[in-house]
Amino acid sequence: MISIAANVTETAEQAAHKARDVGDRARYFASAMLAGAYIGIGEVLLLVAVSPFAAGHSPAVRLLEGAVFPVALTIVMFAGAQLFTSNVMVMLVGALSGRTGLRHLAVSWGLSLAGNLAGTLVFGAMVHASGVTSSGPARAMLAEMLHGKEALGGGQRRGLR
Repeated sequence: MISIAANVTETAEQAAHKARDVGDRARYFASAMLAGAYIGIGEVLLLVAVSPFAAGHSPAVRLLEGAVFPVALTIVMFAGAQLFTSNVMVMLVGALSGRTGLRHLAVSWGLSLAGNLAGTLVFGAMVHASGVTSSGPARAMLAEMLHGKEALGGGQRRGLR
């Protein structure tokens, strides 16, 4: 088992690598756009694969959601794409440990957040234009997910589905 100190050291090394990558901002932004699209792929896969079970009120819906969505995170990891959520942790550890600076942290966070947003918007437009989620069960599940998110107040978001 890896110790906490070894884990922090490894995460700081990852931050140093990301700090070097951020030097090519266009490439970093494109990688972040792809990460946003990959997460979108997971959501579309979830809607298409799980919505028939949700429409049938199957008790296996949560299990299937848990089995399907991680595909998106696996794609992000294998592709080495820049996902904002991981950049927050990695770059903060790098900055706090002194391996990177605040400038690298800010640029990484800004590019990855903007890139993830752009990637999800472009991918979402393509999905909408294709009609792949236009089936009744998929639309109903999507509407239920959106309604659940809308109903949440500020602070920590729980029970998103």
